[in-house]
Amino acid sequence: MDLTRKKITANDGALLVVWDSRNAGTPVVFVHGFPETHICWNPLIDAFDSHEIRPYRLIVYDLRGFGESSRTGEASLNRFYYDHDTIISKLELKRYHLVGHDWGGAIALHVARFKPETLLSLAVMNTNYWKTDVLGMWHMIFFNIPFLPTVVFRTIPDRLFKFGMLGAFVDRNRLTLAARDSYLQMFQDRETTRYWTKLYRNMGRSLIIQKSRGLKRLALSDETALPVRSNCAYQTDISLIWGEKDRFNPIWICRDMEKQLKKRGASVSVNFIAHSGHFVQEEQPEQVAACLIQNWKKTSSENKSA
Repeated sequence: MDLTRKKITANDGALLVVWDSRNAGTPVVFVHGFPETHICWNPLIDAFDSHEIRPYRLIVYDLRGFGESSRTGEASLNRFYYDHDTIISKLELKRYHLVGHDWGGAIALHVARFKPETLLSLAVMNTNYWKTDVLGMWHMIFFNIPFLPTVVFRTIPDRLFKFGMLGAFVDRNRLTLAARDSYLQMFQDRETTRYWTKLYRNMGRSLIIQKSRGLKRLALSDETALPVRSNCAYQTDISLIWGEKDRFNPIWICRDMEKQLKKRGASVSVNFIAHSGHFVQEEQPEQVAACLIQNWKKTSSENKSA
């Protein structure tokens, strides 16, 4: 499918690069995670061709700090949320399906928290939000050790890529050569890895503050404040799609997320994907495509009958 590339300017001047099919149809926005770019969705988009589905307008973009988007400015989930909101506004999307993986999944849950009325449905893949598996998130510890990330990225980025990225696949041959080359280039780019380091150090500080009541008043003063929580927060159809062999966010993270969402009134379904690690949309795109299409058809039927 041909996607038109465009640049959107965030409110701090950073450039966000977006690809849009621009065809008539229900919008679907895909948001990637770490350490990927928009091309992680290519296998999934290709898998849609094998299904008879009505036209959808497909939109992907590179997060700030990744791929072709700016690698400057604030490095936080809050900033990612506002970048996403800027893109949605500039594309004039009133309601849309949202699919997020890893950081993209956390961004998607922020949308469900603050602007659920914009969502037709939400799919979250292999992410964490309320709870984190500290041992699984070894890379967060890595980024928070003084000087270590700089030394490793400057001396052995290819080894870190093989261990951290390729090692997260059940079958690493499922990662396309184009994607492999694109991701490895980011590991070798100093501006990108500096942004990543800042991102995970801010994440580490945020987690410490959240866990300590006495430190909550010391919240990151340089971090963009979030909006007021919607009165309808999480009131949307949410699908959790999870690679069973994820070593970063194991199944118990998914089950806890399901519990937390249902407690908040969300309609939740869970789909575990066999023979897949963390990068489920690249490792098992056919299975993920089938889950998404089923959910979209269900949402469409519910909207017609409402």
